[in-house]
Amino acid sequence: MTIRSPLGCLAFALVLLAGIDARADYLPLTLAALFGESQLVVEGTIDRVDDESFTVRPVEVFAGSVGSGPLRVKKYADWTGGRRWRPYRPGQNVLLFLSKPPTGERAADDDWRIRGRAGEGEMPIDDGAVFPHGLYIDGFRRQRFEVDGGELYGYRFDRDTFESALEGYLRCLAPSRERAAAAAGRPRSGCTDAEIRAYGASSALHRHLLSSGSVRTR
Repeated sequence: MTIRSPLGCLAFALVLLAGIDARADYLPLTLAALFGESQLVVEGTIDRVDDESFTVRPVEVFAGSVGSGPLRVKKYADWTGGRRWRPYRPGQNVLLFLSKPPTGERAADDDWRIRGRAGEGEMPIDDGAVFPHGLYIDGFRRQRFEVDGGELYGYRFDRDTFESALEGYLRCLAPSRERAAAAAGRPRSGCTDAEIRAYGASSALHRHLLSSGSVRTR
């Protein structure tokens, strides 16, 4: 097909642009945003997989509340900008950063949603390590890893170190948590100067998060 007129070229270009997935310009979430702005942060084991969702058996809840019923999460759907390390199956251990859609957009099932269009909010836990992916962590090298029988391009952190960084961030650095506590009439948490210094000295990951957060002292 040949388009000769300038107007024809412009129209053709607009048609092409209209067909591009808007997610191609997606800016990944930061680790600090996952830690501090997720409604629910939970470590758990997948115990059931359905067509559109999966159920998690919680092991530890870092932020939010899981309630008394099953914890159902909408599956992450692979696309050109991101894919899961391997298909869902029972027995997989994951660290999840979740949110609920706005009230006006909630489906009848009301399942939790994994945060981030690149699947940033679902991190596999395997062989004593946590594997963040789909995001960029300044100062750390992204690599390819074999994880849980699949392949992932991201980062590897010792599980205890990563969860220590997460817990300390929620306690000392997450400004949205502080605002939520104030709105609910709960006491301020925050950390002492000595606790902040100890947090930053714990590991390179702790120092990275300290530079990304809004320090709260008491």
